[in-house]
Amino acid sequence: MVIKNMDYGQVVSSVCMYVENRVRKKISYNEMARVIGLSYRRIREVFEANYEMTLARYILTRRLSNAAFNITHTNKSLIDIAFEYGFDEYNTFSRAFKRIFGITPMDFRKDGHAVGRQALTQGVFAPVIPCEFSNTKTERTDNIMSNECILLGVPHPEFGGLAGSLPFPIVLRNCLNYMGQQIDQSFILTASCAAFNMRWNLSKWDEGQHDIQLTYKEPYKVFERGFQAAGRSYKMLKRDDSDKDGFKSFIREEIKAGRPVIALGIVGPPEACIIAGYKDDGDTLLGWSLFQKDAAFKKGVRYHENGYFITKSWWENKCTTLLMSIGEEQKPLSDDADILRTALEVMTHDNFIASDDEKSEIACGQAAYNAWAKRIDDDTNFAPNQLLPLLRAKYACHQDGQIMVGAGRQAAIEYLKSVRERHPEVSELCDKASAYLNIAFSAVAWEMHPLMSQDKRGMSHEKKLTKFAERETRTQLVGLIRKAQENDYKAQGIIEKIVRQLEVNA
Repeated sequence: MVIKNMDYGQVVSSVCMYVENRVRKKISYNEMARVIGLSYRRIREVFEANYEMTLARYILTRRLSNAAFNITHTNKSLIDIAFEYGFDEYNTFSRAFKRIFGITPMDFRKDGHAVGRQALTQGVFAPVIPCEFSNTKTERTDNIMSNECILLGVPHPEFGGLAGSLPFPIVLRNCLNYMGQQIDQSFILTASCAAFNMRWNLSKWDEGQHDIQLTYKEPYKVFERGFQAAGRSYKMLKRDDSDKDGFKSFIREEIKAGRPVIALGIVGPPEACIIAGYKDDGDTLLGWSLFQKDAAFKKGVRYHENGYFITKSWWENKCTTLLMSIGEEQKPLSDDADILRTALEVMTHDNFIASDDEKSEIACGQAAYNAWAKRIDDDTNFAPNQLLPLLRAKYACHQDGQIMVGAGRQAAIEYLKSVRERHPEVSELCDKASAYLNIAFSAVAWEMHPLMSQDKRGMSHEKKLTKFAERETRTQLVGLIRKAQENDYKAQGIIEKIVRQLEVNA
């Protein structure tokens, strides 16, 4: 259907949105004409007149801009990136990249060029190279409609890598990348000191005890440390201090400025997710959640064509408890002495009472290892013919310990490698601490795994749980927990020496 008396500004916005959602696909000009309601010839004329760039060049530039984002912020090969964005040959991609940006993709990655985000048109942000649209008529943030705005191209957060299954470092890294800062999630995990975390709930079998908010007694301190370590200011708004209109206003202000919002909840449990857009003045939110496809959480959730969740019931989700914004100014990262000094506090913290409804006592550091080993070693916790749901919950708690030590210590090792490069005077100490941490990591990440997976053809989950409950298996698990504990303690002693040496040299 052809729309009469159309606002050509809306045509440009629609074209930008259409292209941005298909930067990895072949553009169908017939479909574009059908969706927008003008002939393709008229679309080209309107776009060039209002954007001062031909539509063909715009499409090519947007493909290359999104490719540039991947070059800067991922470890994907240049060839894979070229194919991902529709180029049949790397040489074609490289020539086009140099023609548009004046530099080859290889040199772009080697030189560490920045890629951030900018308003392409009214209510639409997307990844750009800073100078890319300096000569075009882009709409600025103060002209953006208040009832709808979307940030396209915010990277999809996925579990895996050195941050393991901890959402906050993953989503903070993705948001910072989108804002133009190159930073790794393992650094965020380490600099927030969650990488040195070991916690165990003494009050119950707790499937959520690896929650990153238990790194400190103050539940939001780990988020504050993450922002500070990245050199960013931040704002937080708690549900207890606001109503829905307050949350909506906070979200609108940040999204209109091109800044994604980190939230707890929205879709799924009270874990970090990304708000990347809003509609209906904020009643409808769009973004990424690591849980948006889980059967338990996707009721009432729809999906944008680029994959973002779309939800109207975000306020009704009682797990929606906190909003966090990221400041524009980028200051120096936290220094190594401060990070490691705080890491020691995390490793040696006394037991504390968690701020939940049940006031659970949380054991820390070496005491947490002791509690973990004691719980697994206690035969009364593993009665014969125990119901599978109960056994599954206990196995999940055991895996919490594996996650904390496995994902955490692996990230800490990578961080210590960078410390030795910046401070050659402590390189030997960094190597020693890394060696101990690696033994702890290996004990829980590699040596525990075969104990429940001895069948080379694979083992059903039921058989794995049964194997876990066996006395012999649990005895070996306790031995590996003690092995991790011992080497964690040795690493702690070396880190104390590193901190003293860095303080002397400061």
